Amino acid sequence: MGLAGLTILLTGCAATRGGSFTPSTYAPQVLASFPESGIQTLPKQGSITFQARGEDFDSLDLEWEWMLDGSLQAFGSVDSAHFEEAWTLDWDESLAGYMHDVHFIVRDRDGNSTELFWPVQVP
Repeated sequence: MGLAGLTILLTGCAATRGGSFTPSTYAPQVLASFPESGIQTLPKQGSITFQARGEDFDSLDLEWEWMLDGSLQAFGSVDSAHFEEAWTLDWDESLAGYMHDVHFIVRDRDGNSTELFWPVQVP
């Protein structure tokens, strides 16, 4: 095995012949999230802060999004292979009386993604 092959094994990079790169094969990993899975209840005049922390073992460039009922609420990117993101859902009268979905998605430059979902009840 040549030096290039040894580098691939040691670092987990996806280098190929000719110095080009193949797509990463691993999705970003969520190492911790808050709150726990399950239905969350957003009290009147209250808020819930959702959090996700993790890393990607074979890609430095990551993008993330927070969505509420399919509508983009916040987004961003990092170039360090690590992410620690939070988004706060504040009570609003327009949310009252319905079940809502909070969705976090993090993806690498090759489209491998990991998603978290929290159903939120707003009485």
